[in-house]
Amino acid sequence: MVYDNAKLVELFEKIQRKNHLEAVLKELRENIAQLEPEVRKLMTQMYIEQEDVEKLEGNGIKAFFTALSGKKTEKLEKEREEAYDAKKKYDAANFQLETMKNDLKRYIDEYNEVRYLEPEYEKAIKEKIEYISEIKSPAAKQIAEIDSQIEELMKKNNELRNLRTLANRALGTAEHMKTVLTQVKKLNTKDMLGMDMASSGQHVAREKHELMSQAETLNNNLFSELYDLEKQTRGVAVKNNISIRTTKVGYIMDWQFDNFSQDLDTMSSVNKALKNLDPVIEAVKEFAAPIIEKLSEEEAKQRELYRQRDEIVRNAEV
Repeated sequence: MVYDNAKLVELFEKIQRKNHLEAVLKELRENIAQLEPEVRKLMTQMYIEQEDVEKLEGNGIKAFFTALSGKKTEKLEKEREEAYDAKKKYDAANFQLETMKNDLKRYIDEYNEVRYLEPEYEKAIKEKIEYISEIKSPAAKQIAEIDSQIEELMKKNNELRNLRTLANRALGTAEHMKTVLTQVKKLNTKDMLGMDMASSGQHVAREKHELMSQAETLNNNLFSELYDLEKQTRGVAVKNNISIRTTKVGYIMDWQFDNFSQDLDTMSSVNKALKNLDPVIEAVKEFAAPIIEKLSEEEAKQRELYRQRDEIVRNAEV
């Protein structure tokens, strides 16, 4: 049996073209986004200049007073030149923009023809690796060694991704809790100033209680997520010293009796929670930063190993 390498080479070339097209499309979209406001600005200026010409050519007040000054012809010629220059600038920029948009459409059509070829390419690589192994090609040993390195890297990267996910989850919960507590603080200020209704239409005390209950739930989730992070890192811990408690009695006292003392307690509790929350957020970010950097480095190594392996596979004589 003779292996046909042509299909694998063709797939590889198409994927290379796809990667190139992705870069081209990104640059085109950025250039279009940058040029569109400029074209709109030039179009507005063109209309303004043309309107100035029409006012001088017509029978309006501007034309009348310009004629009285004896400089209508001179002024009209100047305005026509400015209108011509404005139109020329607009036409040139608009032509450039339309050319870019046409190129974008053409490249998108070409990109759509090759964008989903990776699975087919990976299948072709796998089939050739199996064939290389069957015929005991000298390339088989090299491929096996690289695959072993890839497998080790994948295990390490999966561990790093898991840590990144745990850190991002805790960070997201902490930042959400900060947003909720900040809103509680605003509502509590309204309540202390005697403003009964929140912007949502609910009574301030009710919405404040609902948000505090939400913050309490988020804080409990944060405790759990930080514990998971500590467990996975076997001792690297981010401490959470925040305490948020809501009670039905406190809510009734605040709503029914507009208890100012209750408002002061809420403000104190929220300020303390926010003060303790910022170090938690910073600590999680500090913990996550080197993980993200390390993962990026290891993923780059993994991509390079895949590239080396695939090159050996493609070039292996069979």
